Amino acid sequence: MTGNQQKTNGLDDDATSQDEEGGPFVFEDRTGRDESPFFLTTDELWGWYGDGYFEAAKILLEHVKTARPRRKTLFYPILFLCRHWAELMLKAILLDSARTRRQPRPQLLTHKIMPLWETCRHLIEELWPEGPKDKLDAAEAFLSQLCQADKGCIAFRYPEDKKGARSLEGTALTSYGDLLKHMASLEELLYGVHAAILNLLDAIAEGEQYLAQEFSDEP
Repeated sequence: MTGNQQKTNGLDDDATSQDEEGGPFVFEDRTGRDESPFFLTTDELWGWYGDGYFEAAKILLEHVKTARPRRKTLFYPILFLCRHWAELMLKAILLDSARTRRQPRPQLLTHKIMPLWETCRHLIEELWPEGPKDKLDAAEAFLSQLCQADKGCIAFRYPEDKKGARSLEGTALTSYGDLLKHMASLEELLYGVHAAILNLLDAIAEGEQYLAQEFSDEP
């Protein structure tokens, strides 16, 4: 679980009173209030967004495992949520790692998972050279399958591509249980790496605060 998951989302469980004369509304301006995620930086919001997509995917996966009859149409949003979560988490790791190293903000314009994963894997192996290679291999195999099914973050959203070709031609999910199992394994890896990086960022911030205090106390 990342630090972002521990913050409140600022939403109420119950419906708000509606202004009948003004018409229905579902949004309000909370600018200036001390609530998350409004006081997170855009770099920090990548993990926050990822948490939401992953939680939504898990809720749907748990639902379809027990629902009778199973709604086959949920196949598409579930896979989109899983793929998009993986993309967001890989980008969050790269962004926060760059912050720990005081490196320029990386360019994250691509939707392609495998280039993002390759950079993340190199980073993970550099930070934890004695880490479990089998977990990295398993994550890579799973991400590769997601990428092969949906190379450009399009196939799980639309039935055809921009040229009119059918999406997911010949691609079928083995089972929701298999997907949930591999998602849980990838969650453990990516959230573990991200949490370690966030802890490092906290340690750096505390060290800088301590040094600033020490120098400010000098006569």
